[in-house]
Amino acid sequence: MKKRFAVIVDSTTPEQAAALTEFFKENHVGWWHWLTNLWLVSDSSGKLSASGIRDTLGTIFPGVHCLVLEINDDGDTWSGFGPKTTEKNMFKWIRENW
Repeated sequence: MKKRFAVIVDSTTPEQAAALTEFFKENHVGWWHWLTNLWLVSDSSGKLSASGIRDTLGTIFPGVHCLVLEINDDGDTWSGFGPKTTEKNMFKWIRENW
């Protein structure tokens, strides 16, 4: 089953962006990367997951805030790294409104 993802990273270096592109190449997925720090990914094999991509981002971009959205007909899923405290929660709005 084909899966589609939006991958957003807070900040990158050219080397990190190249490493993420290499990850997509190794996994034989299509990607669109015309906007800085955003990749649209199409996985026709259906083997990737939002949490799996998030974990890879944690390795390539250690300590960087990120968000991975899976967009599909059955309902969207998402996963990310970022602040989750009561005072500053990167995901509160998404949980309540997405």
